[in-house]
Amino acid sequence: MPFTTLLWRGIAIDGDRYVNVYSSFFDGPDTNDVHSHARNLTLRDAVPDPTGVDAVARFSKVFYGFSFGDRGEGTGDILIHDLRMGATPDYVFTFKVAESMDGVVHQVPPSKLPRVVQDDALDWLWTRIFDETTIRQESSTYQAYAQPLGAGVDRSAQ
Repeated sequence: MPFTTLLWRGIAIDGDRYVNVYSSFFDGPDTNDVHSHARNLTLRDAVPDPTGVDAVARFSKVFYGFSFGDRGEGTGDILIHDLRMGATPDYVFTFKVAESMDGVVHQVPPSKLPRVVQDDALDWLWTRIFDETTIRQESSTYQAYAQPLGAGVDRSAQ
């Protein structure tokens, strides 16, 4: 995250949830900028051979989460994200580990997806440094990758 001298991001894991906490050099003492998200850990069980998933999980030292990109009618991708670098949903390390076709999950070799940064991310970051009331509209983690994957709109509830 750029500008880390002026704006810090902390992350905490609480079971099937993770929490992003933002704090600026300019924040008042009562600022409480906390964003909670689902880690969707049950998606691990859907992957036929979790070897690739487990490798990312070990590398990220429990700071990982999953998302399912629903493209309609049981079709979509299972993604795993290293939550430590980047900010929801713009992670540096995101891997596609499986895909679902007509409701049946198929293993795919883990592949790192290119990083996608939302158009308004830098605007939010700059504004947040000076204004603790600025709210970031964090879309689902899959939605950021929908265009590069050729997918439609994310219909999952995250």
